[in-house]
Amino acid sequence: MKTYGISTYHIDNYLWDTEKSMWKAVGIDGAIRAIDPLRFYIETGRASTTFLRKMILVKPFVLGRYLVKIQDNSVDTIIELIKKKIGYEY
Repeated sequence: MKTYGISTYHIDNYLWDTEKSMWKAVGIDGAIRAIDPLRFYIETGRASTTFLRKMILVKPFVLGRYLVKIQDNSVDTIIELIKKKIGYEY
């Protein structure tokens, strides 16, 4: 089992593994579209370390399946739904 930390390297690996887990369900382009809001939220510095710590506790394929289900929402709604999914309270 892979272990993820909150360094840039580990977060990139986590996002990559999450994206790969969606390929079979929605294809490569669909996976990129589904993960883009989360990637944008993290890369713009809006994600706190607490959010990142809670996110990496969720297995990438679980988060990937969830992102596929919610991908048709707005970016802000997607982020709020992810926060609820991982148990992040702000």
